[in-house]
Amino acid sequence: MRPTGGGEVVIDELEMMLLDVIYFILRNSVRVFLRPRTKPIDGELVLITGSGGGLGRLFAQEFTKHGAEVVLWDVNSSPNEQTATLVRALGGKAHTYTVDVTNRADVYRSAELVRKDLGRDVTMLVNNAGVVAGERMLDCPDELIERTMKVNCHALFWTVKAFLPQMKAQNHGHIVTIASVLGLFSTPFVEDYCASKFAAVGFHESLAHELLAEEVEGVKTTLVCPYIVDTGMFEGCKIREEVEMLLPPLEPQYCVEQAMNAILIDQPLVCIPRLTYLPFLSRALLPWESNVVTYRFMGSDKCMLPFIESKKKQMANGPVKTTNRDHLNGAVQGLWQCAQVRLFECRFRRLRLRHFISQELQHLLCCVPLGHFLTRSHSFGSLVAHCHLYHGKSSDRRGEIRMGRAELLMGWLALSEGRVPAGQGML
Repeated sequence: MRPTGGGEVVIDELEMMLLDVIYFILRNSVRVFLRPRTKPIDGELVLITGSGGGLGRLFAQEFTKHGAEVVLWDVNSSPNEQTATLVRALGGKAHTYTVDVTNRADVYRSAELVRKDLGRDVTMLVNNAGVVAGERMLDCPDELIERTMKVNCHALFWTVKAFLPQMKAQNHGHIVTIASVLGLFSTPFVEDYCASKFAAVGFHESLAHELLAEEVEGVKTTLVCPYIVDTGMFEGCKIREEVEMLLPPLEPQYCVEQAMNAILIDQPLVCIPRLTYLPFLSRALLPWESNVVTYRFMGSDKCMLPFIESKKKQMANGPVKTTNRDHLNGAVQGLWQCAQVRLFECRFRRLRLRHFISQELQHLLCCVPLGHFLTRSHSFGSLVAHCHLYHGKSSDRRGEIRMGRAELLMGWLALSEGRVPAGQGML
């Protein structure tokens, strides 16, 4: 016998809720094997924070390849301009702004400047900027702890407040938060980073629930929680060797591609790789002591100690001075990133690689005096060693990359040996 009145309504709603739960479980299980249709983002205006390097630079390139126009925010103008150069080399539009995302006045002022300069609103926001102190809590200066919290957490409030109102008014937009698996489960010795990423996850999930409660269906959210990415941010971090074979640091390009896959299908949460869903679930389901012994077995309980020691050595050696060799290395790396993208496209467009390398060298060197980069100390051998070191981990598209590497080095060799027509100090 079913209850009458209010009790019957509750039972009906409970049945509907259970049916919805089962439906979404089945739907997302199917999505693991059958990828849903991706949404087009050509013409979207995407703002990326922390775009001067690491994942931010790769996100800018990926969004450009999908036809979006990018706005690049970074506290350092020089690497941000390098990202813009890479985007424009792909035929995209990039707009650079030097912004300190920890300064809310600077964020609001820059947001208004973007609207004024471009004449339209940002439709996709990628909160990517992130830092870590790299010191044990009791040894860490208070200023570094505050900086981690401001960049990784507080900045999310300022950027979302700057751009969400327009998204809601148009019922169109997408907010992406690049957090970390260390915002879902913790590890010792990086309390500042874990706290900030837990806060970022909490902020993002609360915002997502708010949009759903207000029935703002056109504004989507995606929370990206990658494992440690091989960008140098956690250089030296190491878990147990046998476990690391199953869970190595992520290649930045792979991480960004997986994140883009989630963004393009409006996936609310993605952990990269999928294996990291397991410790997230075990944290919720298993006793505390069970997680502790698992951490010890994996080596996660002390994995950050080598990273901290590495940071101490860097601090002891003092700040690293930028030299002409560093500029050359950056130029080669930036040029090679362009080459990798173009090489991938060449398979379909049947373009001649030699012609492309010549164009890219002209584009790079037309703004930079040849003598500033190419000195006698930069021999062909050192360039070969540098490029092999930088691309030693690249395993994908190895055939195309090998051919491109040879052509690129031949171009640099010709320049370093002075085989440049008379009167043309720059190509």
